Amino acid sequence: MQDLVERDQQENKASQERPRKWTNTHQLIKLNLIWWKDNQIIVARDNDLKRGVIHSFHNKPSTRHPGISNTYRLARWDTWWPNMKQNIKQYVKGCATCQANKVNTGPLKPAMILITLEHTLPFQTVAMDFITKLPQSRKYNTILTIMDHDCSKAAIFIPCQEAISMEEVTRLLLKYLYP
Repeated sequence: MQDLVERDQQENKASQERPRKWTNTHQLIKLNLIWWKDNQIIVARDNDLKRGVIHSFHNKPSTRHPGISNTYRLARWDTWWPNMKQNIKQYVKGCATCQANKVNTGPLKPAMILITLEHTLPFQTVAMDFITKLPQSRKYNTILTIMDHDCSKAAIFIPCQEAISMEEVTRLLLKYLYP
């Protein structure tokens, strides 16, 4: 791979000019017509050469598609260019082998079962419950709760006695729910 990058830097005028722009920002040096950043050779050409470099580190039989971080670690040992990590991330996310074999560490929650609305008018489907053992308030110690489950999600709270009969509950429903 290094031979290919060196040949590119020697033969391609753009590969000689581009690193010149990066010199002050990234402390690059030129030795024997080859651009370097510390011990890493500079890959300065177009995306095809960069993809080839990434491919050589990512698709080696010895590394077996090591993922984003390990591909970056392997590639930066020998090569460098600006935005290298983003290019590697994009390459690995587009690698069909990696995407097919990756482990899903954050599986999605199963979708909730939708409650279909069969009725569209308020209080067509209701739920009732009693709140009991309340302190006495006037002559009441319990609250009858009636909740709409379809369209409005509204609730009605009716004071009553804990020892209420079914006939009295029916009377309260008729009085407050269907006035």
